[in-house]
Amino acid sequence: MSQKNVVKVEIYGIEYLIKGDADPEYITQLAKYVDSKIREIVTATGLVNMNKITILSALNIADEYFKVRQAKEAKELQKTSSLLSLFDSAGIK
Repeated sequence: MSQKNVVKVEIYGIEYLIKGDADPEYITQLAKYVDSKIREIVTATGLVNMNKITILSALNIADEYFKVRQAKEAKELQKTSSLLSLFDSAGIK
């Protein structure tokens, strides 16, 4: 059975207790990243409505995730194509 860690983090001036299996330092890094995204949105938009700020921050983080995932999938597809080309050039079917 894994032990749950409880980590106190601060995101945009509000303290949260986060409970999870992950390393406390990792949880802290995640919180700092979310905090930085929220601050980016506030700086870029001047918004004060926290609901809008958090939704825009979540959309930005999701966009980053999808772009990384798509790049990874494209790289894997390129590797597969390269291997198939090697088989073709070697006459392997």
